[in-house]
Amino acid sequence: MTINEFHIKLNPVLPETADRSSDETAVLTRETAADILAHRADICRVLLPFKKEIDKEYTDIEDVSSRCRFGVDFCAMTGLFPTFPDGSFRPKEPLTETEADEIVSVLRKITEEGTHAREIITCHDMIDSPRSVYSNMTSSVRNDGSLSVMRFTPYPTHTAPWYMGLDHAAGDVSDSAMKYCKICIRAEKQISPYLVLSSPVFSGTVYPCSVEEQSGFTAYLFPIEDTFRSLRHACLTAENPYADSTDLPLRRMHLKKLNSRYLRLAFYPFGEETDVSADILYFGFFADREEAEQYTAAADAARYAVTEDTVRHPQYQPVTEEIIAENNAAIERRVREIQNTPNVLTPDQIRGTCYYISSAHGDDSNDGLSPETAWKSITKLILPKEGEWFSTPLTSYPAMEHVVKRGDGVFLERGSVFNAELVTGHAGDYTMWFADGVSYGAYGEGEKPVITCCVDYNGSRNWVKTEYEHVWMLDETLEIPSFTTQLSYNDIANIVVRSRDGITGHGIKVLAANPEDPFNGQKTVPFGMISNGFEIYESGGIPFTSPGCLRNNLEYIHDWKSARVYLYCDKGNPGEVYESVILTRQGIGAYGGSDCLVDNLAFRYIGTFGISTHNIKNLTIQNCTFEWTGGAIQEKGTTIFGGGIQNWCSCDGFYIRNCYSNQALDAAFSTQGVNDDTAIMHDVVVENCVAINANSSVEIWNYSPKVRLVANVRIRDNLFGYVGYHFGNRKIITAKDACILQFGIGAGQDPENVVFERNLCMFASSACFWARPILCRGDTTGTFLRDNTYILSSRKAYMLTSPDLRNDHADEDRWCVLFTERMLREFTELGIDRNSRFYFVDGYAFDGEADGVYIPPYFVEKQKYRISE
Repeated sequence: MTINEFHIKLNPVLPETADRSSDETAVLTRETAADILAHRADICRVLLPFKKEIDKEYTDIEDVSSRCRFGVDFCAMTGLFPTFPDGSFRPKEPLTETEADEIVSVLRKITEEGTHAREIITCHDMIDSPRSVYSNMTSSVRNDGSLSVMRFTPYPTHTAPWYMGLDHAAGDVSDSAMKYCKICIRAEKQISPYLVLSSPVFSGTVYPCSVEEQSGFTAYLFPIEDTFRSLRHACLTAENPYADSTDLPLRRMHLKKLNSRYLRLAFYPFGEETDVSADILYFGFFADREEAEQYTAAADAARYAVTEDTVRHPQYQPVTEEIIAENNAAIERRVREIQNTPNVLTPDQIRGTCYYISSAHGDDSNDGLSPETAWKSITKLILPKEGEWFSTPLTSYPAMEHVVKRGDGVFLERGSVFNAELVTGHAGDYTMWFADGVSYGAYGEGEKPVITCCVDYNGSRNWVKTEYEHVWMLDETLEIPSFTTQLSYNDIANIVVRSRDGITGHGIKVLAANPEDPFNGQKTVPFGMISNGFEIYESGGIPFTSPGCLRNNLEYIHDWKSARVYLYCDKGNPGEVYESVILTRQGIGAYGGSDCLVDNLAFRYIGTFGISTHNIKNLTIQNCTFEWTGGAIQEKGTTIFGGGIQNWCSCDGFYIRNCYSNQALDAAFSTQGVNDDTAIMHDVVVENCVAINANSSVEIWNYSPKVRLVANVRIRDNLFGYVGYHFGNRKIITAKDACILQFGIGAGQDPENVVFERNLCMFASSACFWARPILCRGDTTGTFLRDNTYILSSRKAYMLTSPDLRNDHADEDRWCVLFTERMLREFTELGIDRNSRFYFVDGYAFDGEADGVYIPPYFVEKQKYRISE
């Protein structure tokens, strides 16, 4: 197809422009087509709707010519181009006739629908979605005859009390309707309102083009199309204004979506008056001026009718065995679906070279380029820059060279098991590194390929009896490599045992106060009451002089000096008592790369993290499982690693979808950090996942010294359960702060557009949420909760937060909000957690809790907390 032929195809939907290419007979490339589309839409003043979400920018964006970069960005935002499965744009390839016809079809549909687009937001919408309409003002529902209106009063203490933010609502409105905004308001004094549309890189003021009276209210119509178009153009072309370092992975943050970060629609109804209140009947967005001018409240009278449930209250009711069984079954079904997900990433989607690896059928002398000639070892993907691999241990990720390059794919055979072999020199052995721009998936049939870091994946190592009663020693030394000074390099992080009747339990690690000299007589770190999956007992807090001080079943200690592991078992030789005894060790399953897709891998029996990343950009992890992760000591202290997936510090595009985590010592899925001066966590998604038996299901916090921005976080449609139980309760007693969501319990985090919705939250040993600020009605920042289902004990906490829910700038005592009906009614009045379902267990939910097992710290040291009774 030529450039001229493409222009002709566009004429019916995007009128002809005078500005044409000098060589209209040239073959049309995809990047030139994108440039033409963006230019003609801009000249023709066509307001195309942006896609609400884009997972990541094109993987080959650097291949796009500078003159076409804006056009390609524009097409990414609008979704006009057919998407390639590998995430590439392929800018130099010719645009086919079929692709051109598809683009025209999409354009025609958008322009036809956009002509009649409208969105009306009423009092009921404001009640049901308190985050979506206003800020800097208090509000209350008022009945006005047969209508419901919202009364707004400015915050007297606010720096701009005459400002009303509509930004969250505008971020959810169809772009096609962003041509006219109509606001129907009744104020106590004469007012001259105006709108301001702004983003971090743009600001524009809009005044009403018409004013009319409607049933005692005044309707103001604002023409916002030109200003909105200018704002979008500015957001597309500007560099990220929040990034003050070229090292941050967020320099092109505009490639995501229009939302509260990119569109702030501020309504100034009172000028600079501070003692005025007003009633708002509705505000609406329209694509057509005539329709906007003709619209009145009577047009949607049914939506304004006053009903008994105008202000709804949550249903707080006792849970039944049937409800628990139903939700347990839902978790089990979802886990099976994730475990049995077919290969989504396939070789035909890879534009580069495909590599195949099979631990069962591969041979490292093969070329690795087909399933029939697969390699055996993952180490074939990495080359040392100098020296031989094992004779010259490599000390860091930059010291590696990847065989694979951007656009390549790596496929591991299902049924394979890959243990850690990559030597790091300081942080334990890793199993694999993800190279930037490379996709990783599975091939074949059967169980997902397993990534592990353990002594023996089958758990069949021998144990010998020691001089100490019921204490057994692993018949193998775990030496500290000569090239490292880190004594914890091979630290045994956890011991997972499976009984012959199918029950799984885990070891209880005895932490010496000084792990370098464990038998010095000092007291071990106290765990309090704890369960190993079979028995309940009190562990730790005793003077320790030898392995003979182990006193409870499955208590163990790894003595780094002697390189020996000791395990207490009063039933006999552990190797004979249990079907398997698996020792996980310090190390990481995979270290993440940017612009990667990871599909259908299993991470199991790993002493630190299944996947660990740092300052990641555009990483998607999908259809993966994470089981028994964590337990290794961090260096020489008593702090313990543990988690399924963790990113440290900044991220721009961190997507976890359709994944399953079970038995994580710390967080199942997290992004967190304190080290970098500036950290921006942007576009974080956890959806359609299952996380059970973790210390926290999702953990997101940013306490960098300078910038602490956390923006566009969507945690939705997940099944979370049994948090802080089983292995998730293995942290020391002062850190048994198990929760479904930990979002910034410390001070100073800057959240924007953080949403927690449509999730199941089923049993937490401590609190459902450790979070602040919480988004209350009238606020612009904070965690927004809605449409969730809770099943919690009335003895545990719904939330652990600051005494002032809205405060995130002072490190005050924590407020423990118990899961009670009184709490829910108070929170409802604040607009928190609308349309959610609340089920309670009267008292404790599990055996041993009344005796102190799984007890949270705020019940132990109440003087440190404010408890809501």
